[in-house]
Amino acid sequence: MNERGRRAGSRAGWRGAALGLSASILAGCPFAPAIPVEESPPNFPPLISEEFIAPASSTVNIVRSAPQVNFSVNQIFDMNSDEEIEIVWFSPHVLGGTILQTELAGPDPNNRSLFRGLFHRYTGSTYTLDPCDLRWSDDERHTLSVFISDGNITVPAGEPQVSEGAFLDVHSWSVEFTDSCPDI
Repeated sequence: MNERGRRAGSRAGWRGAALGLSASILAGCPFAPAIPVEESPPNFPPLISEEFIAPASSTVNIVRSAPQVNFSVNQIFDMNSDEEIEIVWFSPHVLGGTILQTELAGPDPNNRSLFRGLFHRYTGSTYTLDPCDLRWSDDERHTLSVFISDGNITVPAGEPQVSEGAFLDVHSWSVEFTDSCPDI
C-alpha cells in the first residue's frame, strides 16, 4: 500500500472511532456511571393550632386600666424538621398598619415528640399588649394578628406576603377596649 493509501485508511479509522464515540455518548453510554440527582424534600406549610393559642377566644375584651395582656402562640408546627419560622405580630389599626414584633422560631429543643404523629414542634412566641400604649390610640376596636412563615414575611399595604415557595399561616384576635387609661 502506498503512503497516500495508508493516510486515507488512517483518517477513516479516526473518523470511525469519533463517530462511534459520538454514537455511544448520544445513546446514553457515558464513560463514568451516572451521578444520582438528589431531590430536596418537599416544603410543607407551618401550622398554628388553635389548641396552642392564648387567649383562646377570638374576641378579647381589655379594660384599659387593667394590666398588660399576653397573646401567645405557644407552639408552632411544621412537617419539615429543620425550618426557621418567621413570626410577625401585626395590627392594621396601629399607626395605619404596623409590625409590632418580629422574631424567628426554631425546632423546640425541649420537646422532640411529633404532634399528631406528623408535625415537628417549633418554639412559639408571645406579644405583650399594653392597653395604655399610645400606639393603640383611643379606638375601641383593633385587630391583632400573628403571621408565621417558613420564608420572609413583608406586610406592604397591610397584606402579608411571603417569599416565593414559602407558606403562611395566620391567627387573629379582635381586641375590644373598654374604660380609659388612668391619668399619670
